Amino acid sequence: LIQCIVWQHREIYIGIEISHLAPSHTIIMKYDANETTPLTTAARSPDGLTSSCEAEEAPTPIFAALSPEPTISVEEKARLFDQQRREADELSVALLALENIDGDEMAEEEVLRASLSLEPGVFVPSRNHRGNNRLSSSSLNSLLPKSQNSRLNFLFESMSVGLDQTDMDDQGSRRRGRGRGIIFSDAEVASMNKLVVMGVLSAIVVVAIVGVIGFGEITAIAFPNVQPVGEYKITEMHEGNAFFDFYNVYEGKDSAGSNGFQLYANINYAKSIGIVKVADASAELGIRMAAVRDVGDDADDENTAETTAMEGMANHAGRKLQGDGADVKGQKDVTEDSINNNGSDNGGTDETISMITIDGDTDPKEEFVYLGTAPTTDGPRDSIRLEGKTRWSRGLFIIDVRHMPAGCGTWPAFWLTDENNWPVNGEIDIVEGVNYQSEAKTALHTTKVCSMESVTEEDMTGGWDTAVGIPDAKTGIPDMTMRYAKDCFVYNKHQWVNQGCVAMDKQEGAIGIPLNQKGGGVYVLEWDPINRHIRSWVFTPHQEMPENLSEALRQAGMKDLDEDDKIRPNPDLWPKPYGYFKIGEGTDCPSKHFKNMRLVINTAFCGSVSGNRYFMDCPKQFQEYPTCNQYVQSNPKELAEAYWKIKGVYVYQRAWVPEDTETD
Repeated sequence: LIQCIVWQHREIYIGIEISHLAPSHTIIMKYDANETTPLTTAARSPDGLTSSCEAEEAPTPIFAALSPEPTISVEEKARLFDQQRREADELSVALLALENIDGDEMAEEEVLRASLSLEPGVFVPSRNHRGNNRLSSSSLNSLLPKSQNSRLNFLFESMSVGLDQTDMDDQGSRRRGRGRGIIFSDAEVASMNKLVVMGVLSAIVVVAIVGVIGFGEITAIAFPNVQPVGEYKITEMHEGNAFFDFYNVYEGKDSAGSNGFQLYANINYAKSIGIVKVADASAELGIRMAAVRDVGDDADDENTAETTAMEGMANHAGRKLQGDGADVKGQKDVTEDSINNNGSDNGGTDETISMITIDGDTDPKEEFVYLGTAPTTDGPRDSIRLEGKTRWSRGLFIIDVRHMPAGCGTWPAFWLTDENNWPVNGEIDIVEGVNYQSEAKTALHTTKVCSMESVTEEDMTGGWDTAVGIPDAKTGIPDMTMRYAKDCFVYNKHQWVNQGCVAMDKQEGAIGIPLNQKGGGVYVLEWDPINRHIRSWVFTPHQEMPENLSEALRQAGMKDLDEDDKIRPNPDLWPKPYGYFKIGEGTDCPSKHFKNMRLVINTAFCGSVSGNRYFMDCPKQFQEYPTCNQYVQSNPKELAEAYWKIKGVYVYQRAWVPEDTETD
């Protein structure tokens, strides 16, 4: 118990009442200090001390860590720590031994005094051992007068209470002799050391817990109800050559659940065979033509594909290219350096199509990321799968797509998942194309207890996917009752396996071939558990984007514009979403179903989705090729369209602000 603290001549004197001693006993310890203001506290008046505990001299405490010390090396600190630990252990051993000695009531007091460099019977020592009063058997002996040495000789010379009372056997184990004294073997001392360490670690844990709780309380006071409800600020921008810095590249076969008919290539191999590259608009037609010619030499199909490629480029600028290239619709001009087909069939041998130039504010050097596929001799196509490095539990996710894989057998997707904890941490499909489907969909996949039955038509412009013909689990008889896919549970018995809850855009042409003919589009998913919803939009062609979103994306990469001056995307200013999902408190779907997910971009073929729908979606191909895998292995020319062309991926996060703060 600290009785007093006194500053005197830049030194600190602390009076401490030791519980082991009589209540009237107070000792004085002296420390160096940088403080000069004196502080005195009344204390008990032991023999030889004043009521203010003042004294001419006092010793430095045994533990140097309690007093300011000069800067020393890490190695020296470690050595001193080990030395102090050994001294503390030795003192503990001595005190434990004293508890078993009858008739030596003062022995424990004398050991404590010696450990603090105090002479026996004197509460204020006569000398100051600054930093040299380390406890050891020899040093303790030297500090005690000879009259006391005889009393403690058993502790600091042989650590035995008379050789006639206790001895040790050859193995060093303890044997109790005629007396009642106790000594300790090396193994027992080591055990005590472990107990000391465990005690110290326990104290550290307790202090840490108290510190965390205290910090939490301080934070709660300083920042009450701070939540991510502020404006959206860009967190990641995936564009151009920096695009791949945000992703890991998966290599190998598809998962057993998806079972796609493709092999995902590593990035170096993918670049070497040309299915991964960063290019500008001036190189697009060459990539398209190379992809067309890779799949065969059928002239009619090749001419059609080349014309489609050319139309797609023109439509990206908001125009429709006519057969002779003479007229376009829109505010920008499109010219042809050379187009030698005029909509006619010349056999494909003399046809030349050169680059279309686009005048106006469209930059012909605008970079995009190309993620393609390629046939193999073994059958499965080479493809690419990118897995984001960052894990997310909320955010605004935007992808600007100029072209996406399309056609029979294709199964491309841009989605969020925690593949190692699926479906516990959920899955959100932002863009997913299947064969010739042309309606955009957003699907959620979860464990039990996540329903969208409370979502109304007023919440969104889209509708819900349906489930009909589900076989009965016992009889196998199809249930022809039509139900909406509003249950996100992947194994709901009234929906297809892993169907989840699926919102559908009622607008045709929002994915697949129609999307590509319009020059692509922009897909947005808002995952906002604080505001208790997940919302999704698609804007195609690009001119359909609301001005707020268009300007936010345009300014996102402007390095000369200060971040605070950039337009922030604000979904509340946009049209109503086509997909709306209620999550969080007060809904039928706890927000804990969705967490720790990362972005994935991939192109699969056939498998558990596209392959299972092959006979329905591709009846013409089904007549010639009984399975989807056989069709893909035949390397049909339409798979030249199985590639992504991405302008960028943008991730925004809401700022953390006090809950009652109003934002513009």
